[in-house]
Amino acid sequence: MRSNHGCIFNFNTTITQPALLVSTANIILPIACFGGQAIVAGNIIVRQRGTQFHPGENVGVGKDWTLFALVPGRVNFRKTANKTTISVVPTA
Repeated sequence: MRSNHGCIFNFNTTITQPALLVSTANIILPIACFGGQAIVAGNIIVRQRGTQFHPGENVGVGKDWTLFALVPGRVNFRKTANKTTISVVPTA
């Protein structure tokens, strides 16, 4: 034990606080680009876990289901009955 200005610290113990541990299921992942927004090739459009959004034309998928643009253009969201598709419309 060491004293520092009247406070006693024990450097041999480790304190864990379960309230500070965060599950990955509770992390909110952002939509980086919105519909109609101009982007360049390689820009991340959506970070996601699983496929809430499906890739459309000119959109690639990373190994963690991140959607990114393959060509420069404008982002287009299309919603059908059971899924949302994201595509990039190339600029001329």
